[in-house]
Amino acid sequence: MQPSPDIARLIAPRYRVAHCVLPPWHNEEINSISNPGSIGVAFTPQRAATVRRGSGKAEPRDVEPNTVGIGGHEPLAWLDVEAPSDLVEITADAELRRDIAEELRVSHHAGLDDLPNWADPVIVAIAMRFRSGARGWIFLSDLEQDTLVRAVYCRVLQLKFGGRIGRTGKLDPARFARVMEFVAANLHRELTLAELAEAAMLSPNHFARSFQRTTGLPPHRLVTVLRLQRAADRLKDLRLTVEDVAAEIGMTNLSHFRRLFRAQYGVPPSATR
Repeated sequence: MQPSPDIARLIAPRYRVAHCVLPPWHNEEINSISNPGSIGVAFTPQRAATVRRGSGKAEPRDVEPNTVGIGGHEPLAWLDVEAPSDLVEITADAELRRDIAEELRVSHHAGLDDLPNWADPVIVAIAMRFRSGARGWIFLSDLEQDTLVRAVYCRVLQLKFGGRIGRTGKLDPARFARVMEFVAANLHRELTLAELAEAAMLSPNHFARSFQRTTGLPPHRLVTVLRLQRAADRLKDLRLTVEDVAAEIGMTNLSHFRRLFRAQYGVPPSATR
């Protein structure tokens, strides 16, 4: 009996990430399609796989390990694959791709193109982090996921399509204060990079770079610090359980909450009571 595909996903309104562990297959036994405008990272090699772009003819394709492949305007169907596959596919929706491409002044390349088998250690490293997050080996916050998706598309548009990022400085005190007020009022729910950028009245990528220059931390890490600070304060109320406090700061996975709390304070949450 042929092994089944093993797929773990991270899903948000504007993007989705899938870590796929797939057996070999022939004659389209598995419905494996790379989405238009997607960015894939293969951790394993393939020799003479058979693919079909859109409704075109089948053609052979080799895949080197630890390489990046991007999808163009048509879906790419994988018809025959000789060896097991381990890969991550990142797919931003058309609107998000367009927003990023416009900011990098290459809006005509928002749909990307079919470009397989090229190396970039930054994108591979991000894909590895997504693989760990999808499998639950590490905790990826909503904000970190959003930031990493944008970083991958920025990297592709810069390396392959001539995207240009303008100079950025630090956030002025008024913008920084607005962002911190917004974060403080919304620690109980999921946050996105776009929401924080809107509070600063900047584009998401401009905001992320300026924020890190101002604080020394990327936005998602500072938000995590603030969430855990809020938790430490709320744990002083003995009427609340550890589970109650974790839920108040938007962390429903207790094991992740306890691990992050210990990493920040050196003790488990229960020890602060």
